[in-house]
Amino acid sequence: MFDPKKLEFMRRGGRTKRFHGFHLLMENPVGHHTFNIIGILMACVGEAALTVPLLLAAYQHDLPECITGDLPAPFKRKVPGLRAAIEAEEVALLAEHGLGDWEGMLTPTERRWLKLSDSLDGAMHCLEERRLGNTTLDAIFWTFMKYAEELLSTLHEEDVPFFRLWQYLAEQWSACNGPRS
Repeated sequence: MFDPKKLEFMRRGGRTKRFHGFHLLMENPVGHHTFNIIGILMACVGEAALTVPLLLAAYQHDLPECITGDLPAPFKRKVPGLRAAIEAEEVALLAEHGLGDWEGMLTPTERRWLKLSDSLDGAMHCLEERRLGNTTLDAIFWTFMKYAEELLSTLHEEDVPFFRLWQYLAEQWSACNGPRS
């Protein structure tokens, strides 16, 4: 059962740098991001709604970036076929390390919650940087907010707390004199 290579992969994944192309005042490794995603899920859906597959998905979703790197989503969308190829490789990397069994176990709602939490955590990090005076992430903040807004465009009742978090982030951004998209 114990596999040291699996454990090393997971630990390495948690140390992977996010926002590697930008100057940050606070580091934001994948492990911190993962911790924050789980916190957003707890705050928005409550502990009772957190299933094991959802928690595993939150933990594992960015681990392969220790090998693939944290490629920005707009770049993955810009190059035809790149996103699908990277996602397939990430699934293969997880499987190679005995991880990733959660993919088919998530409900559509849980998938949406994970994507919302991922995007909103990115926006929250940009807001925290802005509060410290770093204005280099302004455009990225709105990219994350746009992704979340797209996921919330057909608002489901169970998504209302995520919408409230989205509104809160937009208000806090404005309070920090952050530029509008």
